[in-house]
Amino acid sequence: MRTGCLIARETGEFCGGSFTKEGGWDNPTYPDFDLEAQSPRAWDYAKGRSVPHGGTLASLENLLLCDPPDRENLDAYKAISEKNIFGADAETLDSLRTILEKLGGS
Repeated sequence: MRTGCLIARETGEFCGGSFTKEGGWDNPTYPDFDLEAQSPRAWDYAKGRSVPHGGTLASLENLLLCDPPDRENLDAYKAISEKNIFGADAETLDSLRTILEKLGGS
C-alpha cells in the first residue's frame, strides 16, 4: 500500500490481482475486497483481538504505518505502550510516548 502498511491474505486466488491507480486491489475473485479494512488496527492489539507474533506483519512498526496514532486511537496506543504489548525497546517506547503526548496535549 502507499503508506507502507503490510497486509496478508492467505489464499492463492488473491494473488491473481493487481493494484489500481487509486491504490485499491483489483481481483475478479474478490471484487469487493478492501485493503484498508484488512489493515492492522491499534484497537485490535489493545483489546487482545490481535497479538504480535514476531513477524513484520504483526510488528509495532507495521501497525504505526497501517493505523497511525491519532485522536481516535490514542487510548489504544496508550494501552499498547503501557502494557508494552510488542515488547518494544526503551527508545521505541519513548518515541511512541512522545507522539502520544503531542496528540493528547499532556
